Amino acid sequence: RLKSDEAGAVKSFLAAVNADGAFRPPLFELVRIFTRKKNTKNRLKLGEADIRAADTPLERASAWVSHGDLLTDVAGEPKDGLAAYKKALEADPTFRPALLGLWQRYAAKGDADRVTSIIAALAEQTTDPIRQAEMSGELARRLSARDLDVERQAEALRRASSQPGARWRWLEAFEIFAEERRRPNDLVEALEAKAAILRAVVLDPESAPAREYTGDARGEEAARLAAHCLRRAALVRERDL
Repeated sequence: RLKSDEAGAVKSFLAAVNADGAFRPPLFELVRIFTRKKNTKNRLKLGEADIRAADTPLERASAWVSHGDLLTDVAGEPKDGLAAYKKALEADPTFRPALLGLWQRYAAKGDADRVTSIIAALAEQTTDPIRQAEMSGELARRLSARDLDVERQAEALRRASSQPGARWRWLEAFEIFAEERRRPNDLVEALEAKAAILRAVVLDPESAPAREYTGDARGEEAARLAAHCLRRAALVRERDL
């Protein structure tokens, strides 16, 4: 039908939309046709219709993001695209694509404060531990680069280093941060957590804690490293008394 009589198909789909604006499949078919024809003007109109037809907050957020992507990437209207991403977030504050769209636009504008806020929101909302560790680590990096809020940096690194599957990498970053910022309690926390992982490498290399380790030490060498971490932690405690 689409290949043999595209104009007729467009009329049929438009009639279906006019008959029931809440029925979205005809809209999707029209989007496919006008995307193939590179008809941006009609695609924008269809995007607006799709937003009106959306029933749930998630559907509205998705429709707004699609509209924002079109405005930004195809129509060359980044300001309107930014507004669309904001509308998506109003519809569903947890909709990750909306946050990512805002990140892209604020980064393009050089708005470091808002980018940092978006990254913090992403770190808070994601349930995937690896992704949460990455977002928390990125938040800490950006705060550090601008010499902002040491407490927030510490909390972000603590959260990153507590996520399963990413602990060793971020514990090392937490340790370096704590040394540079002269935060003895954080340094002890990082060192003792590293020691616990190294002990697991020695006692049960196949255990979940041991699998967090990304270094090369095994057996006696891992035991020596664990002891070294604990000695350093004890010395820090002594110095801080």
